Amino acid sequence: MLDDNNLEVKVYKNEFIEFEQLKIDNENKDLFEFISSLKDVNNDFINAKESLLVNFNERSKINPYKVRSLIESIIKEEENNFWPKKGYVIGRCKIVNLSGKGSTSNVYRAIHEFLGIEVAVKILSDDLKHNSPEIEAMFLQEAINTAKLNHPNLVSIFDADKGEKYTYMVMEFVNGIDLEHLINNNGVLDVNEAIMIMIKLCDALSYALDNNIIHRDIKPGNIMISKNKEVKLLDLGLSKIVNNKNESEEGNIVGTPIYMSPEQFLDSSSVDHRADLYSLGATFFHLLTGMPPFKTKSYREIITQKFVSDEFSPKLEGSNYPDKMKDIVNKLLLRDKNDRYQSYESLKYDLLLLT
Repeated sequence: MLDDNNLEVKVYKNEFIEFEQLKIDNENKDLFEFISSLKDVNNDFINAKESLLVNFNERSKINPYKVRSLIESIIKEEENNFWPKKGYVIGRCKIVNLSGKGSTSNVYRAIHEFLGIEVAVKILSDDLKHNSPEIEAMFLQEAINTAKLNHPNLVSIFDADKGEKYTYMVMEFVNGIDLEHLINNNGVLDVNEAIMIMIKLCDALSYALDNNIIHRDIKPGNIMISKNKEVKLLDLGLSKIVNNKNESEEGNIVGTPIYMSPEQFLDSSSVDHRADLYSLGATFFHLLTGMPPFKTKSYREIITQKFVSDEFSPKLEGSNYPDKMKDIVNKLLLRDKNDRYQSYESLKYDLLLLT
């Protein structure tokens, strides 16, 4: 029989977490008990997702695959138990069904019991609520920023709260589809339709800027088209107040890389509205061609293309597009923010010339 030293568990170490080494008896030991006993170097118990980082001594009798499978089932059960079911009431909103899933939150269609209207309830994930206070703060800031705005092309916010179980916001429900899914399902948009969408986005972003808000995450996935053909810009979760530099963001990249301006990679906390104009250009490019101007998902390649390589500069080309349209898109995508459009009004003026 192996002695205790041969039953030692080796654990993964990185800059964020350094686990204690633990000893276990054998494979028949209750695995739930084993998982629940894991602690970090500060003697704090770790959560199930952190437990997936555990690595085992090759001579250990514990089957690591069995442990991993169990942990994954625990995580799945925890997630299933967290998200609300049909009929559950959050605030005054009764859940109807899941409307959309994201990396940080889920959106549910619901009925406001007092007002009797259909609403959307956006709920921050359990993991982020309890383990990422900075993400929770950004989530609530989105509600605060959006609630100040009232524009037909911006989704309205009715309420928000940070409860014991859920951090959520109650929004206008848009019965429609986002542009990313629309393009994936139906292909590129009609040129005139794409132009009209861009004009309405100019109006929405100009209004937001007049209220000192910069979006910082404009992309097809954040633009909804309702069944009544209304254009709605979503997700001000990464928005910032003009001239208000958030020190917690310094050194962090905020936004979606393939749609982001070069300067947003360098300092997301101090960009101005011209970064949104660049993202608007990248979105326009996607609507017209069916693909974003940068086709790689690698940070390294995107940064190289945006900063280093003079050979690669995204351009709208081809005989399918009027010269004026190509000029508009390519000007929006210029590397130097001083060479782009400087205002939404000047961009809208040129777009109207295409109609």
